[in-house]
Amino acid sequence: MTEKNKEPNIDSLVGCVTFVIMLLLAAFAAMKFTSIVTWDWVWVISPLWFPTAFVVLCSSVGAIYHLLIMTCKELKGIYVYYSYHYKNKEK
Repeated sequence: MTEKNKEPNIDSLVGCVTFVIMLLLAAFAAMKFTSIVTWDWVWVISPLWFPTAFVVLCSSVGAIYHLLIMTCKELKGIYVYYSYHYKNKEK
């Protein structure tokens, strides 16, 4: 008996997400055309731009977090450097 590959298949995941997005887009457009909903077109096509907006938002938050962490580490390093040299200068 062979062991099956337990790694997730990224292609099937991408295909599933794409299918759901297209299904939502078709459902929203059908509801808009049949006047079931009176949404603006921005919200009808939201399944197309929500994933992109989510990635951009997460990337921006991650970049800001990274910059803050690196800045704090750099400031702490400068503080440690100068406090060490200041203490040694007094002796």
